[in-house]
This record gives sequence, C-alpha cells and structure tokens, in this order.
Amino acid sequence: MLLLLALLSLGSCRKAKLISRDDFADIYAEMFLVDQQLEKCPYQIRRMADTSAVYAPIFEKYGHTAADFQFSQEHYLRDAQRYARMLKRAIAKLEKEKKQLDEKLLEVDRNRMRKENTRRFIPDTVYALPTLDTSLVDIRNLRKMLKEDAEI
Repeated sequence: MLLLLALLSLGSCRKAKLISRDDFADIYAEMFLVDQQLEKCPYQIRRMADTSAVYAPIFEKYGHTAADFQFSQEHYLRDAQRYARMLKRAIAKLEKEKKQLDEKLLEVDRNRMRKENTRRFIPDTVYALPTLDTSLVDIRNLRKMLKEDAEI
C-alpha cells in the first residue's frame, strides 16, 4: 500500500501538507474498510483496482491527497509510539461503528421476531357471545389490520 501511495504522489504538483492526527486515524480506518471490501472481490478485480481510484474519494472527503497521506505517514512513522496511538484511534473508531451496527442489527432482529410472533397468534375465527346464542364472527378484516400493524 505504501509503495502505491508513493507512486501516486509523483504526479502531484502542490506541496504535500501534514494531515492532523485525528483525520489521519479516520482516513486510515476508512482505508481499512475499503481494503476489507476489496478482499471480498475476486482476485482479478482486486488486481485491477487502481489505488488512486480506490482511496482518492477518502482523501478528498477529508480535503487531502494521496501525497498528503504519504507525507503524513512518513512524518508520523518517525515516532512509532505516536503512530501506534493513531492506529489505536482508528481501531477504536472501527470498533465503535461495529458496536453501533451490531445494536441496529439486534433491533432489526427483535422487530422481525415481534412481527412473526404477532402473526402466529392471530386467530382465523373468533367466537363471541353477545347474547345467549353463539354467533360466528369472521375476522378476516381484523386479521388483515393486525398484519398491517405488525408490518409497520
């Protein structure tokens, strides 16, 4: 990855600027996610993936270039402990996002189970005793209404 970023910086005309530690950690986290998505692609597609095309939108999102990233990486690598702290920030960000997504998935599963349980207990027919004689009440409309409520 570092070699590809070095090649990208050769075409840059402006002087590279240092990316803040917070932005660097955020950019690194997003680059990791992109790398993980590329790993799921077939080998031929991964091999054809142009690093500038893959990472450029991430750099642009934060107002930086690949040259800025390379320059910043070289700068921060001079102090291994500081670089490790930035990587820990990136990991913490990814773990926080994962936790939020897990919570959302759990809520979706809970809602799905509620809907299924509601549908399971809706009877086809209800017998009522409004007076002394028993009358059969067709509740197809009631069942339909309950199903629609469960889908909301």
